[in-house]
Amino acid sequence: MRKSTKRFTVSTEAVNGYGFRVLTAGINMDHFRRNPVMLWMHKRATGGSRSEVLPLGFWEDLEVRDGAVTAVPVFDDKDPFALSIYHKVENGTLRMASVGIVANRTEKLGGVSTVTESTLKEISIVDIGANADALAAALYDENDQLINLADFGRRRATVTAPEKAIGLEASKVCGLLGLPDTATGREVMQAIGK
Repeated sequence: MRKSTKRFTVSTEAVNGYGFRVLTAGINMDHFRRNPVMLWMHKRATGGSRSEVLPLGFWEDLEVRDGAVTAVPVFDDKDPFALSIYHKVENGTLRMASVGIVANRTEKLGGVSTVTESTLKEISIVDIGANADALAAALYDENDQLINLADFGRRRATVTAPEKAIGLEASKVCGLLGLPDTATGREVMQAIGK
């Protein structure tokens, strides 16, 4: 295993490119601490093909300080792909990480959609983050399936509120918001925010 010399900021309370933020104090990290898996771009291997990317390694030294979560990646040096990502991290080509969370409770705080309670599932190394703090956030649904906000127009999304879950057909939501069916997740979130 190869421990990186870099410490990543993996989450802050900044508003991300999808128009929401995650409160650090509300992140439950217990499950993650038992299995601190590091993925590439939130991709999980399902055993469907030999070309799937396996986990890159794991995270160590998870710290919470001043509203930010940081950690150090440790790469599987027996996996050629993981080792190639390690080298890109060490030379500064890749500098962003992204948390994969389940949003357990959301509220509007200060006019911003805010995930106030969440469960940390995984942390990924990513190529392009969603906000200026060099991080992104991925959401998982109640069935442990990754919600790809960029694919919002092609799938059924579930919005969980403290009191209930609401199923939304993306094409109907786009129509109600006056957006084309090809609208991106970011465009939908911006329209909902307005």
